[in-house]
Amino acid sequence: METSRKMLRFHWLDNFKPLTVFWSILLLVDIALVVAQRYFPEVLNTSDNFLFSANYGAIAIYLLVCGILMATSSFPLLMSFGIPRQKFYLNLIGTTVLLCAAMSLIQNIVVYVGYSVMQLSGITIEASITPFLLLWYCQWTFYLLDMFLFILLGTVFYRFGTLPGLITIAFYILVLNLVPDDLDFADNFELAASGLSNVTLSHLFLGITVVLIGIGWLLYRRAPVRTY
Repeated sequence: METSRKMLRFHWLDNFKPLTVFWSILLLVDIALVVAQRYFPEVLNTSDNFLFSANYGAIAIYLLVCGILMATSSFPLLMSFGIPRQKFYLNLIGTTVLLCAAMSLIQNIVVYVGYSVMQLSGITIEASITPFLLLWYCQWTFYLLDMFLFILLGTVFYRFGTLPGLITIAFYILVLNLVPDDLDFADNFELAASGLSNVTLSHLFLGITVVLIGIGWLLYRRAPVRTY
């Protein structure tokens, strides 16, 4: 138990500064967007209902980078400290779940506070806001899927090398191109968009994530520990 707490603390300290910088920049951009929408709407030229859409993509990119780094850097480092593989992987799962939950919660607060400020400043919001817990859950399941996809990708690169990693990327791209147009992830998070407010789709994301976690463990349990 003490080992697990130490690993959680390690991941927290490892992510705290980058997270602080990331959200500081994102919040400054969001504030600038609200001000621009209030005073210079013709310059911004965007719908009020999609003002914070860029946040979702930025968060997804941040989490995929975190996933790759956790898979390729944290594993050999913690193995060198004598941490059992099973404990490392369980801690990796816990850290990822908590990180995605926190990112979803912060973005929810940004959306709700941002739109409240806009309405108070006289900007009319035509669409209704998706219920708080539903918006949080939909983001959380997508971010989990996003992060574990790239934890798995990082694991493939780490264990098997460049060529299998590139083949995995090609496979991801192929699957993404086969996704129906009505499941456009970019639209799914936003207010009153029917995509990710679809709970069934979020359940699907969660199910795929569980499968990815299982595949990841099969790769990690016999992965060599490299120090480079």
